Amino acid sequence: MDIRFDQIKSNSNGKAGLITGRFEQTGVNDVFNQLLTQPAGWPPEIPYGTLVKMILVNIADDHHPLSGMHDYFEDVNLEANLGIRVNLAKINDGHFGGFLDLRYLQHALLPSSELQG
Repeated sequence: MDIRFDQIKSNSNGKAGLITGRFEQTGVNDVFNQLLTQPAGWPPEIPYGTLVKMILVNIADDHHPLSGMHDYFEDVNLEANLGIRVNLAKINDGHFGGFLDLRYLQHALLPSSELQG
């Protein structure tokens, strides 16, 4: 048997696994999905809770800019860490920027009493 080590790609769950595991335990993923997903229209290509997990994993580990998130996640086992299959080609600053814009607008439109309660 001829083993070609140059064709083997390893993955590590490290910090990504820790952060996404805590998200699952606390239900933060579901909170973002419920708050930001619109009842009508197309669902987001990447769920909002997943985008939040990806942003926090990146910040906690290597802190790439949004435009470099694709490069960061090339070596992360996305399906094992995020719990869903995410197409690496879909990871771009447009998705992350769109989420951040939506989150800002949603926060800005809430009455201050809802923010405190």
